[in-house]
Amino acid sequence: MRSAIRWTRGLVALIGEPGQGKSQVIQKLTLESAILPLTLEGRILTGRHDAILRLIGMVGFHPEGSDTDMLIQLQHKHPAGLEAGVPEIIVEDASHLPIEVLMLFYELASGTYGRTWTVLLVGEPDLVPRLLAAEPMPVMPSVVRLPHWDVYDLEDALATQTDDLPSPQVLAALVSQSGDAPKQLVQQALHGQVHQHSSPSVDAEGQPQAPSRQMLKWIVIGATVTAICLGALLIWELRSEVPPDEPPQTIPLPEASSPKPAS
Repeated sequence: MRSAIRWTRGLVALIGEPGQGKSQVIQKLTLESAILPLTLEGRILTGRHDAILRLIGMVGFHPEGSDTDMLIQLQHKHPAGLEAGVPEIIVEDASHLPIEVLMLFYELASGTYGRTWTVLLVGEPDLVPRLLAAEPMPVMPSVVRLPHWDVYDLEDALATQTDDLPSPQVLAALVSQSGDAPKQLVQQALHGQVHQHSSPSVDAEGQPQAPSRQMLKWIVIGATVTAICLGALLIWELRSEVPPDEPPQTIPLPEASSPKPAS
């Protein structure tokens, strides 16, 4: 991003998903430099005139005259050097800006009112298509896209919230599913969740994945309950066993006496 700011000398767009670390990058960029850029919040800029008034007030000039007069007056601000790779104007949440305000920053970056300003627009990926489709002419910024999170990014984020991290295999599986949505990724990792469509047998490095701790807990509980049930069934069978019947005994019948002959 420093290289883009140094060599573009105009409009640069820093894009990434919500929670991906754009604000941390901007903070590190400005804290490591003696240059203090003009920082605006895109969410609160209601229109072109509002943006101009805020810029004039931030440089310490008195707001008077038309918008064009104030923009020409703004050019008297001494330009900051680009050696440190820090822009003069940073607009965060630029995805929420009306197109007329985006065009204002494009005009400043292209030198419409005198000198060129280095402007950094920070927003989500949909910011670039809006700039490319701007009217009356497309805006062609230099684009810096933050990469998707990897396992190390996720571990750093979780280290600030919990000491009980999931296994590396679980983290790798989560990153492969939601590396482009950091906020969702952190929530899933905190709860040890893995999407059902992930492969349970192989992780990102081709190694067998270990089951999560919560899954192991339920497996142990299920095995214990099964063992208790089998033991109880065995005891019940032993107690209810009936001794085998004795073999049948032969009872002799008395012989019948022969009848006496008639006299």
